[in-house]
Amino acid sequence: MEYFTWKVGPWDARVVTDQATFAWICDVFVDASHRGEGVVTRMVGAVVEHWRGLGVPRLLLAARDAHQVYEKIGFSHLANSDRFMEVDLRTKF
Repeated sequence: MEYFTWKVGPWDARVVTDQATFAWICDVFVDASHRGEGVVTRMVGAVVEHWRGLGVPRLLLAARDAHQVYEKIGFSHLANSDRFMEVDLRTKF
């Protein structure tokens, strides 16, 4: 496993990945005074595009709130979970 950090201004998000099958996006935090400015959309959107471009087929994250922001980026809820979301590009059998 490897860890990577993405920065947008003073904010960052970490990614844990095997660089082949999944990437876990974690530690995404934006101060309340800057929410609604598109920081998360830009930051997490860049993370998703980067790992998609490298062929990583599944990206995961857990969120207490802002689900609608993540849905705009392409995430959907995992079954039976109000917190976990994914972008799943794996081939469906």
